[in-house]
Amino acid sequence: AVVSTQSTGEKLVYVPLPDEACRREIFEMKLARIPHEESVDLEALVAATEGFSAAEVVAACHNAAISSIGSGGSVTMEMILSAVTAILPQTTEETVKFYDRFSKNTL
Repeated sequence: AVVSTQSTGEKLVYVPLPDEACRREIFEMKLARIPHEESVDLEALVAATEGFSAAEVVAACHNAAISSIGSGGSVTMEMILSAVTAILPQTTEETVKFYDRFSKNTL
């Protein structure tokens, strides 16, 4: 949703947190460029990142890739899950509700 402020002509744009399909696509794009074991369960990763921003999902992939450098191998499911659990999502449920009302212009 876009909200215009008539006095300044600025536009505020609300971009919601990624849904399951978006998080799946982010993981697919990132994992396409990172050597990883076939045992990586994409659906489990999508479920584990509920409430994550796109940047937080990307950070989990990057952190897992960095941890794999030390082991000299491919990224494992355990590495990605470890990276996911190390990230504390910054968008609270209260914030999501606020922006949802904002997008509906009901503030």
